[in-house]
Amino acid sequence: MKDFYIEITNNLLDPKHRNKMGISVWEFMWCLDKITLVDEEQIGWVLGKKPIQLKEIRKDIGITEQNISKNLNKLQRDGYITLKHTKYGIIISVNKAKKRFNQIVKPKKQGLTKTVNLNNEIDKPEVYRNQQTSIVDDKTVLIDKTVKTIAPASGAEGEVIPDLLQDKNKHIQIIGYFALAKKVEFESKKHQSVYIKRHTRAAADLSCYEIEKIKDVMRYLYLNADYKWELSTVSKYIDEDLVKLNNKKSKIGIV
Repeated sequence: MKDFYIEITNNLLDPKHRNKMGISVWEFMWCLDKITLVDEEQIGWVLGKKPIQLKEIRKDIGITEQNISKNLNKLQRDGYITLKHTKYGIIISVNKAKKRFNQIVKPKKQGLTKTVNLNNEIDKPEVYRNQQTSIVDDKTVLIDKTVKTIAPASGAEGEVIPDLLQDKNKHIQIIGYFALAKKVEFESKKHQSVYIKRHTRAAADLSCYEIEKIKDVMRYLYLNADYKWELSTVSKYIDEDLVKLNNKKSKIGIV
């Protein structure tokens, strides 16, 4: 979505940065816009460490993939970003990221606010959110953001709902990622509590696996499952070779 602010420092106006970046400043601003996670070392991760294809950037800034690749490599050489190439795309991190999260955008009119996000989310009537929300399109599911909302005015006004991804219990984090994959918007703490209770057993069964592997299976199911899949479905796929399944274009049904 257009018309959202990109936060930058005025250090970017320093002549040394202008000379280094040149036209690649557009790719740099795109990276800043898409940061959804900043770690303890002030490294900003674009789209939560999701592998990105150049065509995704091309769609936003409107230049060729060849030029985008050239400009990203330039930014990396000059120390602004780091690129990690994977078979699914490029993982981009921004060095010395200064992006701030958890800031609530106040509504311009009663009952309607704009969602705080960085990836083409739509406006949400009567729902406040104080963190980037999950985005799903016909090709990609981003499940690396925060399950944390503020309840609508109807009900417990101003009630802050806990962030599942920051919970110390791994099975709660797993439920959080599943909620993001399914685009669940919790309306109250009670709603979230019931949701956790419903999925606790399935999440506990997955707790022995790495979070990244669990998320990979969720992405696979979103892209390939032609049925309503649940968190318990992830357990059925967790030991499968997803690359082979993709190559064969096969799907495993729920028994």
